Amino acid sequence: MGAVAAIVENPNTPDTALKIFVNHHWWYVRACIAKHPNTPLSALELLAVDHHKDVRQAVREVISNNPDIPAYIHNILDSHY
Repeated sequence: MGAVAAIVENPNTPDTALKIFVNHHWWYVRACIAKHPNTPLSALELLAVDHHKDVRQAVREVISNNPDIPAYIHNILDSHY
C-alpha cells in the first residue's frame, strides 16, 4: 500500500489520478481520497455509499466542513447510512 498511499496523500495529486484509485480494495486509500482537496464530486458520490464506515465518515467530515458541496451529496450519504 505504500506507493498508492503516497499518491493519494500527496496534496498535488490531480483528480484524474485520484479517480483511478477510488475503488481501491484498502479502505484507507479510499478514505484518503475522500479527504483529498482535489477529489471530484463524482468520486465523493461513490465514496458516500462505500461499504466501510471509516470511508463514509471521511466523506461526512469533508462535506460538513465545505459549504460548496451540493446538497445531493449530503442526501446520498444520509439516505444510505
